[in-house]
Amino acid sequence: LGFTFLPCVLANLHRAPAIVTSRSDPRAGRAIWAEHLDALVVPSTAAGGPGTKDLGWGARCLVVAVEENASVMREPPER
Repeated sequence: LGFTFLPCVLANLHRAPAIVTSRSDPRAGRAIWAEHLDALVVPSTAAGGPGTKDLGWGARCLVVAVEENASVMREPPER
């Protein structure tokens, strides 16, 4: 990391995705909601998070866990 890293991050924070929890939010029209998803592809070590599990339960969304995709997260679906 160099001296220019932090200013670069700070200058582009306005482009970061935001979490929208209400359909009355002005950004809701541009949001991706769970019912818009047909499939979700994640590394197998990241498939145990609450968001991924919630999408997979109830057959709302096909969750594909890829074992060959390396990830530093350690949250397998068995937990």
